[in-house]
Amino acid sequence: MTQLAQQHIGGLSTWRKFAFLFSAICALISLALVIVFVIWHLTDKASVEKQALKDAVQIAVNDAAAINEALHNIQVIAKEVAKDLSSGELTPAGLEERLVDELRRNPNASAVTVAYRPEFVPESVRSLGRHIYAPFSMKNEQGDIEIVILDDQFDYTAPDGSLSRDGQEMKTNWYHGPLEAKEVVWGEPYFSPGTQKYWAGVGTPFYLPAGGNGELTVAGVVDVSLELRQFQKLLATVTMEERLASGNEEEDRPAAGYQFLVSQSGVVIVSPIPFEEILTQQKTLKDFDADLSIAVLERMHEEERKTDKPAVVEHTDAVSGQDQWLSFAPVGRAGWWLGIVLDQKQFRSDKVEDRWRRQQIGVALAVMGFMFFGSVIVLRAYRGGNRGLWTASVVFSVLSISAISYLWFISITNESRDDDRNILLVERATTEKVISNFMLKNSDLITVPTGIYVQSVEFTSANNVTVTGYIWQRYPADLPENFAGIKPSEPAPGLSLTPGFIFPEADSITVSEVYRQVQDNGDEVIGWDFRTVLRQQFDYAKYPFDREDVWIRMWHKDFDKSVMLTPDLASYPSTDPESKPGLDIHDFVLEDWDTTRSFFSYRQNRYNTDFGIENVARTVEIPELYFNIGLKRRFINAFVSNLIPIIVVSFLLFAVLLTVKSRRDDGNLLGFSTSGVLSFSAALFFVVIVAHVNLRTSLAAQGIIYLELFYFLMYGAILSVAINSLTVASSAGGWFVRYGDNLIARLIYWPVITGLLLAFTLVAFW
Repeated sequence: MTQLAQQHIGGLSTWRKFAFLFSAICALISLALVIVFVIWHLTDKASVEKQALKDAVQIAVNDAAAINEALHNIQVIAKEVAKDLSSGELTPAGLEERLVDELRRNPNASAVTVAYRPEFVPESVRSLGRHIYAPFSMKNEQGDIEIVILDDQFDYTAPDGSLSRDGQEMKTNWYHGPLEAKEVVWGEPYFSPGTQKYWAGVGTPFYLPAGGNGELTVAGVVDVSLELRQFQKLLATVTMEERLASGNEEEDRPAAGYQFLVSQSGVVIVSPIPFEEILTQQKTLKDFDADLSIAVLERMHEEERKTDKPAVVEHTDAVSGQDQWLSFAPVGRAGWWLGIVLDQKQFRSDKVEDRWRRQQIGVALAVMGFMFFGSVIVLRAYRGGNRGLWTASVVFSVLSISAISYLWFISITNESRDDDRNILLVERATTEKVISNFMLKNSDLITVPTGIYVQSVEFTSANNVTVTGYIWQRYPADLPENFAGIKPSEPAPGLSLTPGFIFPEADSITVSEVYRQVQDNGDEVIGWDFRTVLRQQFDYAKYPFDREDVWIRMWHKDFDKSVMLTPDLASYPSTDPESKPGLDIHDFVLEDWDTTRSFFSYRQNRYNTDFGIENVARTVEIPELYFNIGLKRRFINAFVSNLIPIIVVSFLLFAVLLTVKSRRDDGNLLGFSTSGVLSFSAALFFVVIVAHVNLRTSLAAQGIIYLELFYFLMYGAILSVAINSLTVASSAGGWFVRYGDNLIARLIYWPVITGLLLAFTLVAFW
């Protein structure tokens, strides 16, 4: 390095040595910054992902511990009742009363059953002509406890899967499993035709003396069960976003993920998806991810204990296309597994994404600095002379344009930042989790699934957009039983809902009902077509590299009641935003724009009025449903119509600057008189200002937009060239105009123009 420096600076004048050393130091600093920014970016991404995976595992472990505690309490109930029956402390006479007391003292339990083997049925019961006996205590919908004699409904001693008297399939493994195992057994979930509910529970045998020798023999089973809605409510109560917000991130992420339970055989027991879909269809781990099974989970858990590294699975949802992390923790007492699903994008905040983008910009600027100062050394521009100075000018200008192009590329390819108030509703299970959370906060809410199909979008002005399409609503047959599966309190007598919707931002709207159909499950679906003009405030600050979201906000027609619209995601084959659900993708035409995505979201808006209606529900925090259409401006059209004229003007100004040379004998300029330069500059100014006024008129933008900075720069360039011509003609510029006959002005013209454009772009896109 020292020999190379000696070769370059040997025999140079002092200022040239200084130029070489300055360029070398700046090149080394730039190279160091490149390395620092690259390492920072890579380590930061790895750190964020590592923390995310660690949090995912910790959430799964914590939730599994909470569920283990609940299951332990249930298992204790079964063991205590079995112990008292075996010891004789609990007699058949007090059995039913004891079962009722157990439910009163244990709110987590939903039902307790004692089922006798036929040969051990108490004499007091056998004398009534009963050959089997199974008292069953259960909490009803109102929370009251009632006693049912199961053997009045079906023969629980029959093999599992046998048909009952009314032809329904009977589930009796809860009885046979503990008898055969002679130990505590957690059963698989099942649907009970008698109660019309889904159950899962624990069974343990109890013992009574048999024969003359008094030897204890298995006499029956004590079963304590949980209705699976209890588990669903438990999972909904543990709000994942609050736990995440208490960690490294400051803001809540209600759509960050959800939990689900898996049984010993890999059947999904509980998830935010309604029971009818996951249990009736026997959804398993393999339906969720083909590479998953109980054996895989056990192997992952074992490796995690050995290596102390988070066992997390990368997963892409088949319907929504969202990248997710899966973490599992064993629920040991039952042999079940708790799964945690985290949406990778939702888990990372916008602050993290912005930090990564700025790190990339830092790398680009550092590379630009290294290449410029390196070229000064390699091409020996530090020696001075016209050739060296022009080389430095051209290199700096080209690198600046390259950096600007890179910033444009980042802006074009990166997704627009979602509104901070948006709760994205993309993945169905996460959406159901979000809905359940709102239902827990306000149990009076009635949900109405709503879908939309947009046929066309047209910008009629800078702030008005015309939208046409179809919208439908699904009204469940058991209204007001809601879509999330949590029954609200009974509405006031006479409460009824008027089918329909409201677009609050609509300047005008035309709606007509086009169909009404009753589904096989009794739900009624009503559809309308609509044409509306929506007035919205768009952000054109980054024009022509801006992205916009056209959003359609929807209220129920009875917006004064506790009605929450929910997205009917089941009506779309794909909910991946990039597949543009709800858009007519084949014939959708939008001038000067490309559609990038579409998705539903919730926003919680507050109003400082009751709309003149007493006790209006809208003043309460009811989330409002939005359908969002992401748009990206076609850069080429704006480039041709706006940027090319500016580029042409800048080259014309440079051509004028090249002709500005002094003639000391007559005081005129070569090729141009001073008045000619001023006239030409005035003509260019007129062209630029007309284009500038047309731009602001067409956009009706508030504040200064990015492209306007180009016009302001041209105003400055036109004024500077005019002043330079006057200075050269009057010979008042001193050494600045004398050196090389106005060479400095020509050398710095493009570096100043491109450098300022780079600075403006950094400010706009940082």
